[in-house]
Amino acid sequence: MRIALINNNNNIMFSVARHLRDSGHDATLLLMDNEFLEWPHFHPSCDTFDLDYQRFTKELSWGTASRFSLDDIATVKRDLAPYDFVIGCGTAPAYMARIGRSLDVFIPFGNDLCEGPFRPPNFNRRSLRSLVAYPFWQRRGILGTRYVFADISPTYMEPHLARLGYKGKRVFASPPLPYASLYKPEVLEGYVDRTYWYPLVKEFRGRLDVMVTSHSRHIWKGATIHNWSKGTDKLIRALATVKQRKPGARVGIVFYEYGPDVAASRALVDELGLSDDVLWLPRSTRKDIMVNLMLSDFGCGEFGPDSWYMGGAVAEVLCMGKPLFHRRDDSMFASLYPDMYPMIDVQSPDDIVRAICGFLESPGKYREMGQAARLWFEEHISRRSLAALENLIEGR
Repeated sequence: MRIALINNNNNIMFSVARHLRDSGHDATLLLMDNEFLEWPHFHPSCDTFDLDYQRFTKELSWGTASRFSLDDIATVKRDLAPYDFVIGCGTAPAYMARIGRSLDVFIPFGNDLCEGPFRPPNFNRRSLRSLVAYPFWQRRGILGTRYVFADISPTYMEPHLARLGYKGKRVFASPPLPYASLYKPEVLEGYVDRTYWYPLVKEFRGRLDVMVTSHSRHIWKGATIHNWSKGTDKLIRALATVKQRKPGARVGIVFYEYGPDVAASRALVDELGLSDDVLWLPRSTRKDIMVNLMLSDFGCGEFGPDSWYMGGAVAEVLCMGKPLFHRRDDSMFASLYPDMYPMIDVQSPDDIVRAICGFLESPGKYREMGQAARLWFEEHISRRSLAALENLIEGR
C-alpha cells in the first residue's frame, strides 16, 4: 500500500512519515507549495541532520488556500492518483474533496480546523473565487474524512468538529512526533556543531543554576479567540519573583522571537529588569530547538486559560526528558487518558516559582520527573500512537 502524507505544517507529517517508514510502510511526504513561500521552517531539512528525506519527499505545485481556485484540478488528481491511503493536514481536506476523494486521516494542526472551514483565506486579487471556494471545499473535505486523529480538546477540537457536524470517526491519539530515534540527548550530542546558536546557549547555560526554555509562540497580550493565549507573561513574572526570593540564584530563560506578542514580552522583560536573565534567539528550526532544549532544566508548554493535553511544544519537551511547565485540567481528560504524563501544572506564576525554588533546593526530584516523562513519551507517543495510526492503515 502506498501512503501519502500531505502538508508538513508544524513539522507533523515528516515525523509521521519517518515513523511509518521505520515500520516498513511505503510512505511519501508531499510538500505543498505554500510551505516554501510562507513557512520555510517547516521544510523537512529543518527537522533532520541528513538528506535522507529527499528519497521520499515530493514537492507539489498547489496547496495555498488563497490560490485554491487557480489550481488545476487535473494536476491535483494526477499527483494523488498513485496513493492508496492519504493522511493530511492544512488544506489537504479541500483538495481531496475537490477531486472527489475522501481524506483517509485528518491530523489537524490548528487553523486548518478552527478557521479554514469558516473564514475566507488571505485576500488574493488574482483569485477572488478562493475567498468562497476554499472554505466551502474545506468544510466538505473535513466532513468527508474517514478519521480525525488527534487528542481530545474540549475547548478547541471537539467544538469545531461539532460546529461542522462531523459524523466520521474520532481517534483520540497524538500523532507520533517528534521523531524519537533522533531526538534524545545521547544522539543529539553528536550534532551540536551542526546547529545555530548552540555556542551562545551553552555559554548562557554555563552561568546559570537553572535554565528554562520556552519555544512556544508569544501570544498573551493581544490574543483573540483563534490565537488563544499561551500565558507567556506568567513565566516572565515568575522569573522576577524568583530573583526577589532567591537573590543569589542564577536563573534564566531562553525565548524565541516567534509570535505576535514578542514585542510585548520584550517590553515586560525590560520593565521587570530581567534583560540580562533572558536570551532571545531568532525563530528556529525544530532540530535547533531540540539541541538547545537538551541543555535546559525545564521546558514549557503553555499557560493560558484553556487546558491542553498535548501539542507540539509539549511533545518535544517530554521527548527530551525535561520536567514540563504546562496548564492541564486533568478532569477533562481522565476518562480517556488515565495514565497521564508527569508535569508541573501552571495556573499562576507562583506555580513556576515554587518549582524553580524546589529545583534549587532538590534538583533530583525534578530530573526524575523529566526521565519519567521521557519513558511516558516512548510508550504512549512513539509506540501506542504509531500503533493506532497503523491500525487505521491496515483497516483494523
